[in-house]
Amino acid sequence: MVFSTKADLVANRPLSEKMLINSWKYRKYFEKSIAAMSKVGFKYVNIGTWFYLTKSDGDPIFDNEIEKTQVALDICKKYGMKPMINFNGQNNGYLNTETWCNFNQNQLEQIKQYFSKFVQTFSNQGIIWANLNEPDNVYWAPFNERHNPRVISSWVNFSKWFIDETFKFDKNPLNVPYSCITSVADEGSDITRQAIRQGLFRRALGGISHPYVYHNHNNGQPEIMLELHEGTVAGLPLLSNEYGYSRDTSSGDHNQGYFSMAEAAKYTARQTIIQDYLGFSIIGIYCDLGDSYSIENDDGSLNLVGKMTMDLVNELNGYTIQEKIEVDSHDNVYDDIYAFRYSKDNCVDKIVYWAPEKVGLRQLSVNNKIIKLNITDYPQVVDYDGVPNPKEYFLPIKSNTSLGTEVMY
Repeated sequence: MVFSTKADLVANRPLSEKMLINSWKYRKYFEKSIAAMSKVGFKYVNIGTWFYLTKSDGDPIFDNEIEKTQVALDICKKYGMKPMINFNGQNNGYLNTETWCNFNQNQLEQIKQYFSKFVQTFSNQGIIWANLNEPDNVYWAPFNERHNPRVISSWVNFSKWFIDETFKFDKNPLNVPYSCITSVADEGSDITRQAIRQGLFRRALGGISHPYVYHNHNNGQPEIMLELHEGTVAGLPLLSNEYGYSRDTSSGDHNQGYFSMAEAAKYTARQTIIQDYLGFSIIGIYCDLGDSYSIENDDGSLNLVGKMTMDLVNELNGYTIQEKIEVDSHDNVYDDIYAFRYSKDNCVDKIVYWAPEKVGLRQLSVNNKIIKLNITDYPQVVDYDGVPNPKEYFLPIKSNTSLGTEVMY
């Protein structure tokens, strides 16, 4: 069975065909979660692959990763989910100035040998190879070295080696490297520029982004992506296999900041549409279960974050984004009123709309049609003829709160 082809990396297709969930195959409820995520409309799953060190200069331990991955792929096949695979590992946290990463030369050679075996085992199955996970984070070198040109060269060269290895054994390899934690262009553009200059994407079909929006960007509102995010890298479409909003403060400080369930729900749904508009070919949420970002409850149902996003996606089932309609003057990305037109063959067009700030009842001219809308700060859907959809897809709201509008749950 071939899971994916190059067609899966095309940006111009329905949003409902793009959605990915990030999961963790080591958890005992992995199959239960994949079954639940498939049922609510996810088409792809990112499967992390992990190795670790027993001591800083010791041999990498892979602990039957190939066998565990085969079990995970069989589950994906059972539930019709298409896998994306990336690689990660525990390390000693010290920069080796010979290899310019956390691993010494002997460890790197062993990692390469195992990765090569991994590629040979799973080639020609339509796996989307996402390469190293967050090489600009602590997984490849200490975080304070992430902008070091030698460190960047180190992981870029390793990633290029991995891509070349897939071409040895896979007839049609689907390579989408990068996976950096840069949320918007101004936070890591030097890393991106060097990766492009050194040829990271020369044999790739796209690039992975982790577009987490931080609290310092107007309380984490995702519209900042429209101002600072280009939507492509090296002329190739971007994909995401992680984005979302952390909601658990019990684990201490978190770089992104913490958000209420209502904030996370609104922002995640809005960011999903924004990524679609920017031309992301796959849109991947972090994550299903067991984390402060989770969108799933223990019983397999969706929490408010998952429900708001996937109800929106399913309301747009089969619809492809066409344009952003300008409906109001604005000075910045936060005081705009957002209206995106979606179309589907032989169906009435739909408009997805919201406003970060200008909420309330408004009469708008949309492509020379007057539409009266109750605009909220979470996305809603209306038919292009101006008649609201009869089914209530979203929870009721109350106004005049500190959030502008607040979802009642």
